[in-house]
Amino acid sequence: MTTLEARPPLHQLSTCLLLGHQLGQSDDTAPITSALVRAFNGEREVRVLTAIGTLLRGDATAAQAELARERLSGDADAGTLVFALADRLAGDGDAWRRPVDHVLATSSEPALRSLAYLIEASGPT
Repeated sequence: MTTLEARPPLHQLSTCLLLGHQLGQSDDTAPITSALVRAFNGEREVRVLTAIGTLLRGDATAAQAELARERLSGDADAGTLVFALADRLAGDGDAWRRPVDHVLATSSEPALRSLAYLIEASGPT
């Protein structure tokens, strides 16, 4: 068996990371986090997965913290919109508005625009 065959696929590791954060076992996910950061050559994808996992537990703070960090860049992509969705669903403020407006004003990518419209229409009423 080669090294590649012995390594679990990234989607399985990603699923374990999501589940660990959803169940509140963040400390136990540290080895998975390290492996995914190396595999993805960066932390951003892992931060998105972590934010989704904690959001599934009902805690939007990780996503809101990432949204605040990314707000400084002024860019908006799918990851930023995931953080914006969490902020919108939490109903704590309007930090979600800036990236959504940015996508709607500048993006011609249908998937991003659809997600931005969904975020705008969702949330507490």
